[in-house]
Amino acid sequence: RSYWLGEGSAVILSDSLRALGLPVMQRDERLHSFDLLRVPAITGLSHATIIRVGQVVGASQVIVGNFTLIGDTLTVRAKAIVLDTGLAVPEIVESGPLGDIFDIYDRVALRLVPGSSPPAVQLEASHPPILAFEQFIKGLIAEAPETRLTFLNEALKLAPGLQRARLAAWDVHNDLGDHERALSAVQDVPAGHRLYRRAHFLASVSLLELKRYDGA
Repeated sequence: RSYWLGEGSAVILSDSLRALGLPVMQRDERLHSFDLLRVPAITGLSHATIIRVGQVVGASQVIVGNFTLIGDTLTVRAKAIVLDTGLAVPEIVESGPLGDIFDIYDRVALRLVPGSSPPAVQLEASHPPILAFEQFIKGLIAEAPETRLTFLNEALKLAPGLQRARLAAWDVHNDLGDHERALSAVQDVPAGHRLYRRAHFLASVSLLELKRYDGA
């Protein structure tokens, strides 16, 4: 049940911190940074390694932590390390039923950002339905392209408004050289959505690959 929770935890906490107004690295930026430094994006990296990555990309803080899942109880531990001083704030611990995973990470985020008190609805709006989110994360971490697309399509079936699943599907189709389907994947992202500009750019890339230059 829990193999997707590692990456899922990073994405959820990033969403919660972003909802509080913090400039948080996106998942692809995070993985690209590890790749550039030839550091494997795996669990169990030392704090020194994570701090070094944070310094190289110009971050002011890094968040480190872990979770345990016993039965249906999820326990999350997290702490922020301030990079210019190297100081770590006291560890934060929150727990609750797995079904309340978004609420658990929202509480962690609020404690990581002292003085923040946004309306609960603001945080809740940053999270999709949990079943759709699980399929989305599985789609991100699956190895085979066909498996990734199966999970991503299921996520969109459960939550058509999960626009980042469309962008993830574009990545898969683009890597496969299927530019018509890549174009189709991002054309449904509505204007006004925070990902619309990115989706519009990716659509143009697909149109260039299809030699439809006027449209691009």
